[in-house]
Amino acid sequence: MVISDITGHFPIILSLDITNKYSISPHKSKVKILNEKTLHNLREHLKLNSLRSVYSHSDADMAYKTLVTAIINSMQCTIPEKTVAYCNKDRHPWLTKGILKSINQKNKLYKCYLKNPNNRNKKKYSLFRNKLTHLIRIRKRDHYTERFQSTKGDSKKTWKILNEVLGREHKGTVLPDTVRKDSNDLQKLTNHFNDHYVSLDENLASKIPQCQGTSYR
Repeated sequence: MVISDITGHFPIILSLDITNKYSISPHKSKVKILNEKTLHNLREHLKLNSLRSVYSHSDADMAYKTLVTAIINSMQCTIPEKTVAYCNKDRHPWLTKGILKSINQKNKLYKCYLKNPNNRNKKKYSLFRNKLTHLIRIRKRDHYTERFQSTKGDSKKTWKILNEVLGREHKGTVLPDTVRKDSNDLQKLTNHFNDHYVSLDENLASKIPQCQGTSYR
């Protein structure tokens, strides 16, 4: 389970598939050992510890917080941790070491708020999160400003950065098998292109809906 504060609704699980070119040096981190045995122990522990307190709340937010706290406590009792070293290849270039430390601090405040949901912890976390979000936005803006300045006058590199910002992936042109097979035969290649463009009219005509009612032909 990944505890996260991705939005103001406090989601706890998210799966992402992100591939970037940037990387940093390997570092160590503690992870939970998840397998059939530990998950079985977690389920049994949750069964033994009654969750009646969750249903006793009339407020949905309080019931949710109580449930999350119960699950976290059961995980700490039943699922051991191990230290692993890995290289984070998904870090954005504008996330400096100082910002990464602040993100870790924000996550600690978030966990503290989940364990002890009160106004003081919520306000402390929210203020830190908002300041950090503002700082990251400024750093990201400065990063791309510097990159655009460095590619000034080069439209190709400028569009490359724009596509990166917009999340557009460049896809190479894929030729049909028949074209690639006869690419060395000019006559056959010409016939393939002729057949393609002739068939366009037929395909478009077949998609035009038939007129209903009086025909004026």
